[in-house]
Amino acid sequence: MIETPLRTPLLRAAEAMAVCITDTLTEPPPPDFAANDQGPRSTRWYAQSLSRGAAGVALLHGVRAQTGHGGWGPVHEWPRRATADPLNNGSGAGLWFGAPAVTHALTIAMPHSRPAVLGALDHALDDLVERRWPLPRHSSRRGPGQRCRSSTSYVG
Repeated sequence: MIETPLRTPLLRAAEAMAVCITDTLTEPPPPDFAANDQGPRSTRWYAQSLSRGAAGVALLHGVRAQTGHGGWGPVHEWPRRATADPLNNGSGAGLWFGAPAVTHALTIAMPHSRPAVLGALDHALDDLVERRWPLPRHSSRRGPGQRCRSSTSYVG
């Protein structure tokens, strides 16, 4: 841990609180759901959440380890928990949950992660983007330099 003098009592209290939180979250809890529990309200999905689960805790530990305020052990344990189940890249996935959230957490928490891991996440995100933003069907009818009605950018 890098010791730096904190300037105010508020900053010292914030650091103490961060240490307290990360010390209580060194190991992920065991799964508390049935193997066949795939429902939308299942606690299975918390692992892929930045706000409620392992993805967010991995991000916390990763930033603290990179800044010298914590070790790398928890940084490796929490992403394992976040990716223990197939990543959700369905309609509920987004910035706070599922493949996009886990990808963000791993990219920040473990910037030197193995390319194969990030490649699998990139593939899941590519699938998600293709389903949500399909190419316009009528774009071939427009000539070069013509504008879309809903956009101010040129299509060409």
